[in-house]
Amino acid sequence: MHLGVMATIDDADIMSELDVEFLELLIREQDTTADIIRSLESIGTDAILHAPEMIRFQGGSRLLDLASVDFDFRRACQNRIKEVSRIADESGIPLVIHPGGVLTESFADCQLLFSELLRSLEVLEGTVWIENMPRIYHLDEMLLSCNLLVGLEEVSRIVAFVDGLVLDVSHTYLSVEEDGNSAIARFFNRLGGSVSHVHLSDARRPDVEGVQIGEGEIDFSFIPSLQKIPILLEIWGGHENQGEGFREAIERVRDGYL
Repeated sequence: MHLGVMATIDDADIMSELDVEFLELLIREQDTTADIIRSLESIGTDAILHAPEMIRFQGGSRLLDLASVDFDFRRACQNRIKEVSRIADESGIPLVIHPGGVLTESFADCQLLFSELLRSLEVLEGTVWIENMPRIYHLDEMLLSCNLLVGLEEVSRIVAFVDGLVLDVSHTYLSVEEDGNSAIARFFNRLGGSVSHVHLSDARRPDVEGVQIGEGEIDFSFIPSLQKIPILLEIWGGHENQGEGFREAIERVRDGYL
């Protein structure tokens, strides 16, 4: 099983000491292109890049949004992701992105958001993998509404415009109000051949993701079918105490705890 954990430039050396086959390097708002390149050169294992979730814009920090209907802001987001996608392409590794469309409330014209996302995808270089989203998104103390790539039909539509799909299991579980395990089964049955990467953690309704494996509500009986794709163990706070939470998740998955 091809397991990995999330890391930042600051803790990549520590995370690479865990029993994993790859690191997913989460790029932060403040990370420069030189920082990213230097970190990739120092990582002693395979890597995947995860695009930044925040961006500095007009003096403030905002959630990066490739589907924004604000042209100037969307262009700034595109330029930031282009920087990172260029590094990923030159390094021969994939880039994971979020679709955007995360707002304070439901947006009336989701087709418009989808169209703006497609405009952004056209300018990105290299291998781009896009991630599905839950209904509700946590940003510090705020709960925001996801308007893109939540439902199965829309996720199915985006597959033609990217190089691969990142199926986040907890996001899938939380994409519906009830029976999240059935949602997971539907996503894998419909999209299995398009899934290039899996983000794995447990979850609890209505909006809690990143729970330690086996301590939430997800039925993980599908794990044996994931032998040939990279699986990121995305445990909230898993990096703390030298990767203690990640280490526990690795042991649970590898030892068949589930």
